[in-house]
Amino acid sequence: MKKTILFLSALLWVSGATMAQQAQVERRSKIPFAYKDFKDGNIELAFGKDKIYKANIFLKDASLLYKNDTTVMKANLFGVISVDFGDALYRKTGDRMGKVIEQKGEVFLTVVTTIDTDRMREDARSGRNSTFLDLPEFNLFIDTNADYWAEGEGSSWPLKDEYFFVVKGEAIPAAEKIVKKSIRADKRNDFKELMKNRKWSWKDANSLKVLVDYF
Repeated sequence: MKKTILFLSALLWVSGATMAQQAQVERRSKIPFAYKDFKDGNIELAFGKDKIYKANIFLKDASLLYKNDTTVMKANLFGVISVDFGDALYRKTGDRMGKVIEQKGEVFLTVVTTIDTDRMREDARSGRNSTFLDLPEFNLFIDTNADYWAEGEGSSWPLKDEYFFVVKGEAIPAAEKIVKKSIRADKRNDFKELMKNRKWSWKDANSLKVLVDYF
């Protein structure tokens, strides 16, 4: 009886983890942008004054796009620190833009959301409606007409999330072996204890928020 209960508990735990992973994979967007329409974005620059442009985030590579008159440009992130859309703050995360989900001082937890190209290829092989081949590189300009992206009512792009800690401008992937090298000395024991918590996850935003105070 005891063995049966343990087996069922383990089975439920695995099933729950699998369902959570599937739910994450199945998140989709009708358009390859963070916003349907370009909206005012206050772009914070490392050099010079902040600038406000009609801007958006391109989900193919989490790049920053902005309108220069009627032309849409892909921003060079070299001098970009962040862009504030009012309802969301995006921070430069490596060579991409990540949405800030937690902050303490100069430590930011960001999530970089991009189109899951592996899933798109699976969709193409299985015959599921796919628009992957319609995504250009966008080196200079693009057509932002929303109708251009739709191939039908069922068209959508699967999304994937990657979490990072941005510490003094450096993007640190949310992975135990990498993060533990940057943990403050006074938080190392707390970090070790946290890693023993089975309910804590590197794939869960709420779990990761705790670590913002550890750098």
